[in-house]
Amino acid sequence: MNKKLLRLTFILTCILTVAFVIEPNLAKVSAGHLVVFNRIGPSGDIHQGDVVIFGGTIYNNESLATYILTYLKVEVLEVNKTGQFVDIRPFEDFSFDSLPNRNTVAPHESRTFAFQHIIGDEWPVKDNYTVSLKLYYRDIKDVGDEQVVDYELQIGETKTVNVKVKREDAPKYIYGVFVILLLAILAFIIIGLVGWIRERRAKQ
Repeated sequence: MNKKLLRLTFILTCILTVAFVIEPNLAKVSAGHLVVFNRIGPSGDIHQGDVVIFGGTIYNNESLATYILTYLKVEVLEVNKTGQFVDIRPFEDFSFDSLPNRNTVAPHESRTFAFQHIIGDEWPVKDNYTVSLKLYYRDIKDVGDEQVVDYELQIGETKTVNVKVKREDAPKYIYGVFVILLLAILAFIIIGLVGWIRERRAKQ
């Protein structure tokens, strides 16, 4: 067996190893019905009274199946006195029924969605909430079948959110104070210029 034949045999062996060993492992990692990116959601400091938006962009990774989006769950967890995480559920699940023309994702189709909510007293002022977005969907063939459980997919990473007290709006009279202050500064400059001009003329 010459060197060329040995080299060809070695290359084919490597290709077969990749095809039958490595590729299935990659498939297990990348497999999924839907891929979600461009997550929209709060993180860091937010204030009661703020409008927050939840959403993202969905891509159907399947070649044949069409999926229907059912609802988006915003899971808000806090640590209780026993050190366990408790979901405080500050708002109801966001139903895709309110987006009737955008709740289906055909094969290799992208779909962007967003829901908004005003933060109220139902989300108490506190630091270090753990917030995650979970999307629920099913194959369009299973619509109406109560025995079929929706698929669950987390959107993006879990975020830490701090809820602060409501922002205090500036009082309306503050604008009047600014106007009066500007007029006073302008008057002071004019008086100074007039006095300086008179003094120059007197010296002449």
